[in-house]
Amino acid sequence: MVAGENKATASFVVTPVLAGASSSILVVFCTGSSPGRCVVFNGDDMTRVQEASFLSSNPTSLAARHSHSSALLQTAQNALAPEALVQIGTSDMAPISISIVEDSVNGFAIIGTALPSGAMHGQVYKISTSTFARLGMLELSEDNGRGVTAGCKGPNGTFIIVSGNNPASIYQISSDLEILNRVSPAQSPTEEVSAVAFSGQTHLVAGSESTLYLYSLTPSQQSSTVAIDALIGTPTLHLPTSFGDITVGFGDSQTGDLFFGTSGSPAAIVKLSFTNDQPQIQTLRLPVHENKITTATSLGDFGYFGLGANTVDSTCTVVVVHLSALREVDTLTIANCSSDLISASISTDGNYAFFGNAASPAHVYTVRLFARNHCPRNCSYHGSCVQGTCSCNNGWMGDSCSVAVPSCANNCSHAGICDLATYTCTCFPGYFGSDCSIIEICTDLCQHGTCTGEKNNWPCTCESEAWAGRFCSEVQKYCPNECSRHGTCDHGVCQCTIGYSGEDCSVERFPPVSLRGCVADSDCGTHGVCHIDKVGTGECVCAQDWSGEDCDIDEKLRRDMEPKVGTDGISIGVIIGIVIGAAVLGVVVGVAIWKSWAGSTMAGGDKQDLEGGAAASKVAAPTQPANYARLPRRLVK
Repeated sequence: MVAGENKATASFVVTPVLAGASSSILVVFCTGSSPGRCVVFNGDDMTRVQEASFLSSNPTSLAARHSHSSALLQTAQNALAPEALVQIGTSDMAPISISIVEDSVNGFAIIGTALPSGAMHGQVYKISTSTFARLGMLELSEDNGRGVTAGCKGPNGTFIIVSGNNPASIYQISSDLEILNRVSPAQSPTEEVSAVAFSGQTHLVAGSESTLYLYSLTPSQQSSTVAIDALIGTPTLHLPTSFGDITVGFGDSQTGDLFFGTSGSPAAIVKLSFTNDQPQIQTLRLPVHENKITTATSLGDFGYFGLGANTVDSTCTVVVVHLSALREVDTLTIANCSSDLISASISTDGNYAFFGNAASPAHVYTVRLFARNHCPRNCSYHGSCVQGTCSCNNGWMGDSCSVAVPSCANNCSHAGICDLATYTCTCFPGYFGSDCSIIEICTDLCQHGTCTGEKNNWPCTCESEAWAGRFCSEVQKYCPNECSRHGTCDHGVCQCTIGYSGEDCSVERFPPVSLRGCVADSDCGTHGVCHIDKVGTGECVCAQDWSGEDCDIDEKLRRDMEPKVGTDGISIGVIIGIVIGAAVLGVVVGVAIWKSWAGSTMAGGDKQDLEGGAAASKVAAPTQPANYARLPRRLVK
């Protein structure tokens, strides 16, 4: 494209009705320049034509085939002059962000505008696809953000337009640019919406960052207006963090399926279908080198997903996907492509696809999709022939579906490990199904744990050792240290008896029985039993004549020891006094008797000496042996 026509942000194909037009195909590219422009090209004159297919020698790699009649991979950059041009907005506003075609024959297109950054109200234009004259304009004055970010065809000839953020505004507008309905702000995405798709039936889905917002549509009996409400039970679905953010989306009105592409490395394609208002998700993870889906278009049962540019060799890749089987069937390489592909459209006969990139000025490319009228070897009876290309059955691959796939189904969707002995998939956490293509929703399956991943995603972390397994649903009967024999094991968790604590009930905590109550008869000694009521409180029931918190008080002894007053008995104090008095009296009487006996002995045996007076006292005492010792007298009777 020419200078100033930057970023081919939107594209569509029309049937030529311009005066003097001789082309069988006209392709329109709209730009993100200021002001926004729509440029019409002659599809027949574009010389960038490319076809590619699987090489039989190496089924996983692809290469471009060269034709003798034309040099493939030719450039269609600045050499192409526009056949018609429409400018939208002023020089400092209104870069075009989206385009939606209603009827390419004498019909019209809906164009949305948005700033690359900054703030503006979204603008919606209606232009003629025959004259490219502006037919009308609607300004969405109630939204906040940088403008229109997504749009698609809606029910009953209406359109769905998404503009702004915080929250994003989702409108249903008529072909006359009249606002028919708006999703409640409380049910709208909080962040900017990058893709929106209508199933063609009763569901609408908007993609914002890594979250899908699901809505049910209830048609009105009197008009084309529908009620748009968040889907009951599952208003949102969160994609795995590894998928990246949602970048593109489209719906298949024949099947009601919706498809979204992501920005991950590698990128992923998400297929969303509804059964009885319940969403079902399948995913296809692209090979490692196929990163960041930036644009998409579809025709029939095939989708064409444009990827981010490879800046090393200045090439862009288009991935061809069989939508109903959700299987990659081919890739196309576009040379001289140094910026991401950001717009795509496809001819009504399915022979050509048109892509525009984000270069400045933008480059536009034509890709021949099917160059053969018949499939090689009739697809070896292992697939179906679709416009010259084999769509192989599960388990087969190659240009003619003649090579058996030496791996699991769908290569486990790059979300599991293939057991080559049994050809079965062991899915990574968060996926299930025979080919690991179905996403497990953590919050729905995590039974006895918490989803600790980003945005309540996997893994499911169990609440205790009582539970194990992927969904914390497997009962574990093991308790640490068998609860130290001071508790009971309840699904792996020790329930400690009173007086013990800790993970394994090994920490003693024995306050007095008066504070904690009894837990066993032994707490009540040998004179009571422990009675535990319905709430688990223990109390000692004592035997007769025993009391106290643990039945350790002898009531009979206590009564005997207490002073008694009255005529019924003598107090213990009096008894003690009598005993002590009797003891003292006995000692006095004993001493007196001893003295009396000693005195009588001296009076009889020594009478002569006593009578001799002083003379007697002069008589010498008899001599005693040196070893003689006088024994003390004993009191004898």
